[in-house]
Amino acid sequence: MRILKFKTLNGANIYHRRPVMIMTIDLEENAEVSSGTLPGFKDRLVSWLPELKEHRCSPGYPGGFIERLERGTYFAHMIEHIALSLSTAAGIEVGFGKSIYAGKPGVYDVIVRFRSEAGMKLLLETAVELIDACAKELPFNIDERLSAVKEIVTDEKFGPSTQAIVDAAEKRNIPWRRLNDQSLIALGYGSGRKLVQATITGDSRHIGVEIAQDKNLSKTLFENAGLPVPSGTVVTTEDDAVEYFHRVRGKVTVKPIDGNHG
Repeated sequence: MRILKFKTLNGANIYHRRPVMIMTIDLEENAEVSSGTLPGFKDRLVSWLPELKEHRCSPGYPGGFIERLERGTYFAHMIEHIALSLSTAAGIEVGFGKSIYAGKPGVYDVIVRFRSEAGMKLLLETAVELIDACAKELPFNIDERLSAVKEIVTDEKFGPSTQAIVDAAEKRNIPWRRLNDQSLIALGYGSGRKLVQATITGDSRHIGVEIAQDKNLSKTLFENAGLPVPSGTVVTTEDDAVEYFHRVRGKVTVKPIDGNHG
């Protein structure tokens, strides 16, 4: 088997209203091979990925995919389900997958929804290697691959402010997508689209942003307006920080005076 290319559709598309990743794969010598013709294949696969027992597939009930494996199904379809199962194990669960003929003999598009683009790409690659190992009765280290994906997901994790906005958008069925490797996200599409980064939106006034980034100035303005604010000070050296800590004799929070994620 040979992966030909990856493609992402970021936004509503003909397959799903959420972003999807398309992996085009040439099954080569496995193009006509069915799971039903491989002795012990189903049992080996399920022993590696027990969660596959819950997949409904076309029958529409838990265990439906296992029935398909027993009757015989083809590699592209199995790769799709393996990728979905791996996404659950990796903590970036998605429930949509589809495999379709790509117009050339033995070539298929495996289409899955994704939450982490880099993570799903690695999961699809892993699914191809896993099914190959399963068919050839070779060992395969799933945990090692899942650890690599979890590291990617951790690196891509939103800060608390952005995550709260994303969670609220999903709760309200508002489509969103990430636009960079930081926290810039788009809510909605077209003329109704809104850009958000951390707690800043496209409608935020520049002077307000500048004030909000300066935590000491913000605190002073709040205090002048009669709002309760915690006591604190600005330090510029490690010695000053230690001295203030001993003076307070309690728990302290350390944040950068300018910026966010502190």
